[in-house]
Amino acid sequence: MPGLTDELNADQRLMIDIIYQHYNNPRQGGWPAWRYVRRAFTRQSTTGAEAKAVRASFPSIGMRGVSPVYSAIFNKNDQNDEAPVFLSLAAGLHHPQWGATAAKIVEIIRHFANIMATVDPSIEHVTITSSDLAQTFNWDPQTMIPDIPAHIDREPLKLLSGRSGADRNWEVRLGDEWLTPFKDVKNLTEYVETFTEIIERIIREEAPDVGAASVDPVQDSTTTPYVKPDLLAALNALTASSWDLHKLKSMVTELDGNYVEGRPYATASLIRAIIDHIPPLFGQATFASVINQVSLTTSKKKYLQLLSQHRFVADDVLHTPIAKLSKSPDVIDIHDMPNRIWFNTLLQLVVERLSPEEAPPS
Repeated sequence: MPGLTDELNADQRLMIDIIYQHYNNPRQGGWPAWRYVRRAFTRQSTTGAEAKAVRASFPSIGMRGVSPVYSAIFNKNDQNDEAPVFLSLAAGLHHPQWGATAAKIVEIIRHFANIMATVDPSIEHVTITSSDLAQTFNWDPQTMIPDIPAHIDREPLKLLSGRSGADRNWEVRLGDEWLTPFKDVKNLTEYVETFTEIIERIIREEAPDVGAASVDPVQDSTTTPYVKPDLLAALNALTASSWDLHKLKSMVTELDGNYVEGRPYATASLIRAIIDHIPPLFGQATFASVINQVSLTTSKKKYLQLLSQHRFVADDVLHTPIAKLSKSPDVIDIHDMPNRIWFNTLLQLVVERLSPEEAPPS
């Protein structure tokens, strides 16, 4: 499996350059919308590759719902043509100009990490201003990289716990747990390698039976079903006489269709509805009781626990009332859904429970 430090192909490098050139052109106003990237790539590519396929082909590390996911480019809502596309610091390994900027930001991250590694534990918060940073590195505040905190904050580990201001006049509050591991990185390559090690460790801790070798690049949700086809077929083939399975079958089918079509609100709501619908099949009243009372292997119990912990996404979808228009719109998208492994484990347990059919609990 290609890693984040491996060479990219010509189309991938072209896409990074298109994003960078737009970002670096003061007349174009920062990071481009996906619409711009898609059109520019189609015009400039000599291979005939489809832009969306190239976007999905970038090497990535992580598992959505288990750990952060990290790649060279970042497109939060890849179903929206107007959503901006950013370069992560890792993209600097594949683009010399962006690499120079990324290397400076890594130097700043290392500086922040060393501060947190030696700070008095009794100090609650450590804040750094742009003026502090300019003085430390003997940089001209007017020529520093603009919006340094924004670049750091887009990295998917929480390296900062807060920030305010913009451009070259800002203040940040330093993170702790995820920042300090970067105190010894010497360059951009070591930064990306450390990032990879942290994400692999998170996966080992959160999903112990999923090794790093199983962490594939995140696939495009418009081509990958949420429910394993064989499990969906097995569910639809069930003919249990003691349970009315029509609603369950319909919800799972609709869930899969909504996920493939990139509809996050419907997908999250149906996952939550299914979780709340199935406990009686296991002789329990709640999903928490299914986890705690039903005999399960360690890995399956862990997957169901993670699925349950992810209910807050559906809570946000279902229970957050409408608000006045702001500069911070809703950020939930299709990639914020629980990991497929967790839900498919639940569905597998349901199919096993009803094949052969078990008598309903008394």
